[in-house]
Amino acid sequence: MSERLQKGDDSNAVALLYFLKSLQLPLPMHLPTFALAAVALLAPVRTIPTGTPKLSFFLAGDSTVAPGSGWGDDFCSLVVPSFGSCLNEGVGGTTTVSYRAGGHWAALLDGVKSAAAKGEAPIASFQFGHNDQKAEANISLALYSTNLGQFVDDVRAVGGTPVVVTSLARRTFTTDNVLVDILGPWARAAAKVATGKGAKYLELHDTSFAYVRSIGNVAAQRLDFVPGDMTHLNRDGGIVFGRLVGDLWKKSQPDTRPVISANATLSADIAAGKAVF
Repeated sequence: MSERLQKGDDSNAVALLYFLKSLQLPLPMHLPTFALAAVALLAPVRTIPTGTPKLSFFLAGDSTVAPGSGWGDDFCSLVVPSFGSCLNEGVGGTTTVSYRAGGHWAALLDGVKSAAAKGEAPIASFQFGHNDQKAEANISLALYSTNLGQFVDDVRAVGGTPVVVTSLARRTFTTDNVLVDILGPWARAAAKVATGKGAKYLELHDTSFAYVRSIGNVAAQRLDFVPGDMTHLNRDGGIVFGRLVGDLWKKSQPDTRPVISANATLSADIAAGKAVF
C-alpha cells in the first residue's frame, strides 16, 4: 500500500518526501537536514481568508463511519490541523434510535455547542441506515426520516451546521457479478430529508455505489474488513472512501476546500472508477 495514497500529494515537494519514505530508509541518514528544509520550503502554503473561523467536524454514524471499520478516521486525517479539527464519533451497531438513546448524540451536540462558543464553525454530519434497515431494528423509512430531521434541528439549535450523509453502499454482488442496490431507498429518504430541511447532504451512497460497480467484485473484495464482509472497511477501504467523502465535502461546501487536504492522483482515479488497491 502506497503511503502517497493516504495523504495529500498536491506538490512535488510532498511527493518527493513520500517517495523517500517509501524506501523505508531513515531520512536523516539519506537526506541532509538542510535538504529536508529546502524541500519543505517548496511545499505550497495553504491560506484561508483572515477572520475565517476554524472549521470543526463532528462525525456521527454507524460502523461504516466508526473508527476501525469505517471511513471516518481516514476522512479526519485529511483535515489540516491548523485550519480545522475532526472528531469521529461513529459507533458500531447503532441506528438513528440507539445512537440517541445511548447518549452518543447528546455527547456530540455538547462538542458542537462548545466549538461554537469558542468561535469555531462546527459541522456535524450523520450517516445511518445500515442498521436502521434491518428487520430487528423495527425502524420504518418514515421513522428514519423523522429521526434524521430531528438531528438536523438539534445541530442547528446548538450553533452548528448539519450535513446529512447518505449511506455508504454495500459491496454485495450476485453470482453474475451484478452489484445489488440494498440501501437505495434509505439513501433517497435521507437526501429527501436534507432537501426538505434546507440542509446540505453528501451523496455518498450513489457515488460509492457507482465506484464499486466500476471496479467490480474482485477489486471490491480487497476493501472488505475481513474476507466476505461486504459492508465494513479495511485500511485500504477507509483510505478510498475517506478520500471520496473529502472530495464530496469540498464539492458541496467550497469553504471546506482549504481545510481538507488534496490528493489529485487518488481523487482522479476514484472519479474515473479505477481500482487503486
